[in-house]
Amino acid sequence: RPSLLAPRLLALVMADKQSIVVLVQEIGSDMQPGEVLWVLVDDSAIVRDFSAFCEMAGHQLLMAEDSGGQFTYEIRRGEREPD
Repeated sequence: RPSLLAPRLLALVMADKQSIVVLVQEIGSDMQPGEVLWVLVDDSAIVRDFSAFCEMAGHQLLMAEDSGGQFTYEIRRGEREPD
């Protein structure tokens, strides 16, 4: 069931995709199922990493949007606990 809480926002401008995914994973582990995390980055290629991460962890990638070189990703925390 969707969260009634406001989405959490993580704004990053980094070149290291692995660091971004690890940080999102750490923040996501502190979130309740159904909560939403918005991630703002300057790297379009990370959508593949987020897609794989979400599938593996049971989360849902709700949105991947390009706003003129700034990319917004919206991830909903899944029900199951990460392995």
